[in-house]
Formats: sequence, C-alpha cells, structure tokens
Amino acid sequence: MKELKELQKYWEEHYMVLGTATNGRKLCGFCSLCGNTGTIDTTESAITPLGENIGKRNACICPNGRAVRARDKENERIANKGW
Repeated sequence: MKELKELQKYWEEHYMVLGTATNGRKLCGFCSLCGNTGTIDTTESAITPLGENIGKRNACICPNGRAVRARDKENERIANKGW
C-alpha cells in the first residue's frame, strides 16, 4: 500500500495537470500522459533510429491506468485491443 501512495504522489507531482471539468466549473486533475484514458499508445510513435517500430499499448501510471491494469493483469486486452 505504501508503494501505491508513493506512485500516486509521484504522478500528482509530475504528470497531473488541472483542467476544467465537463460542467465547466470545477477544476479536476487530468493525466498529461494518457489524457485520462488509462492507456498510453505508442504503436505508431515509438521508432528506433534504424526505423524499427517498437511501440505498444501500455497501462498508464495514473489512477485510470492502474484500474485498467488491475482488470487486465496479463496485459492482453491492452496490448491487443486497447481501451
């Protein structure tokens, strides 16, 4: 549980940004890594200097990404279909 709190603190300090909620009034924390989708998709953007595509879909470290990973421990749905 301590590791989870440390990860949450790290994410809040480095990757969370405040934005306006859908109601237009309340400020909310948004993930600057995944845009609150919970998944980071580098399938088209992670390319080595030799042109090899090494990208994949990964669960983010944000709360949504941790929920995605908890539902998909083997990373199969994330890697094959995305969310």
